[in-house]
Amino acid sequence: MDINVQLTEKDLFSFHLYHSYHRVQTWLFTVLGVVIAAASFTTYNKVEIMYTLLYLVCGLIFVFYTPLHLRTSAKLAFQGNSPLTKAMRYHFDEQGVSVAFADGETAEEEGVANSITWNLIYKVVRTKKALYLYTTPKNASILPLSQVGPQEKALDELLKKELESYQYDH
Repeated sequence: MDINVQLTEKDLFSFHLYHSYHRVQTWLFTVLGVVIAAASFTTYNKVEIMYTLLYLVCGLIFVFYTPLHLRTSAKLAFQGNSPLTKAMRYHFDEQGVSVAFADGETAEEEGVANSITWNLIYKVVRTKKALYLYTTPKNASILPLSQVGPQEKALDELLKKELESYQYDH
């Protein structure tokens, strides 16, 4: 089964959000920001207004830093002649997954491994928007479900067949 994928900034941003908000430190950072922002309201009329505003601004920075940083990094990743701007072709079979650029150039020529066997897949995660095929705890191939199309069910069956239950979070 072959699936062609053309990533967008939005796809990469969604992946970064998923990955970041599945870490404890990101949630602690966000909760701390909410607590600081809420504390600013308790200081109103008890301290100078400048301190209240400072608490509020600091709290909002804690809350919004991660999503803004991730949006910026996704935009930067698509600038220039990045491999992310090229369409990719994923080939799935009983042996594993092969990757090539859709224009015929192999990913191997860019210094990227072009195939991986099922036993080397770290895990596959399904979200509402995409499938993430992790090869390491932090690196994944992104397959937007909107681009998988009618092959989604067949791909799901192949993944269930070839991967161990701990590898496929569906």
